[in-house]
Amino acid sequence: MTRTHWTTSLEDSVSALGAAARELQAARQHAQLAVRGVDLDRLRLHDGRVSTAYGRQSHEPHLAALSRLVSLYGQVEGETGRMYEEAALLYASGALWAVRAVLAGQTPRAVEFAQGPDGALLRHPLTLPELDPRYGRGHRLTAAHEDLVTRNVALTVAEDLAARDDRTDHEDYELGVVLDSARGLADAAHRCGVEAECALRFVLIGPRRAYETALVTERTQQYAADGTTTR
Repeated sequence: MTRTHWTTSLEDSVSALGAAARELQAARQHAQLAVRGVDLDRLRLHDGRVSTAYGRQSHEPHLAALSRLVSLYGQVEGETGRMYEEAALLYASGALWAVRAVLAGQTPRAVEFAQGPDGALLRHPLTLPELDPRYGRGHRLTAAHEDLVTRNVALTVAEDLAARDDRTDHEDYELGVVLDSARGLADAAHRCGVEAECALRFVLIGPRRAYETALVTERTQQYAADGTTTR
């Protein structure tokens, strides 16, 4: 069995991170649609009621069902949102790490992550690699990276402010502002991951070409040796 070259397995590794992020992005969107589908302000509630034995209590079954669904779908929306954000950030940080590794002359077969005490994968720094100016999408990666970093910093500031019990009115206002700035972090991370993955394909051109050239040379030498042996 022929072993896959590291350039292919590394590209597949980053692609898998992107696929995971997109699955969770779709799951969050489905959850958001489900939440909108049970919006109590939009729906016309059935006013029919049921009662318990001896008429001690009266219930509205339609309202009760919708209320439970609002709670359930809201929980799913929150959880899929958190999962999507984490997956998108892993995608972006992993793709950026892969580009930097290749540019540094390394040959990783897959994106490597450290693990936390709970087994969760720890993101790499969101450091922008220095690409060849000839790379045509470099400006798109730079813009996507800047947007991601801005939102990520805003989230960090918001978390610090939210943790304070003695916030002033000004800090409450500031918290609202930075939360608005952080909104869309998951989508920003996904966009950065997409652009970093494109950059990875670009920086892998050289190593892949060198590998293919070496294969041709090896086969040519093997054919020559075989010919010499049979004469």
